[in-house]
Amino acid sequence: MTKAELIALLSDKSGLTKADVLRVLGAFDDVLLDTLASNGEISIVAGKFKVKESAARTGRNPKTGETIQIAAKRKVSFVAPPAPAAIRKPARPSRLPPSARFLSSPANS
Repeated sequence: MTKAELIALLSDKSGLTKADVLRVLGAFDDVLLDTLASNGEISIVAGKFKVKESAARTGRNPKTGETIQIAAKRKVSFVAPPAPAAIRKPARPSRLPPSARFLSSPANS
């Protein structure tokens, strides 16, 4: 979905104008970036944004094979909540033919 499509959809669902939706999304971006810059977390219905620290480590240049030091850094991560049952993949059915399932059931042992 493009940003324009998102704005149009939110405008239709909320009754706000596209300009108002654009201002709200801009404000959300500002709040999100300011909060993450100060090592905070933001939890919303769709999940949680947070900053993760990665430690410095030793790496290898794949072209030359030379050992290099990779600096520590901060990364933004997003953790989604477990999917509701309505959108999860259904369990895979057994691949055995019906006759084989009947013969191998524990009740027939």
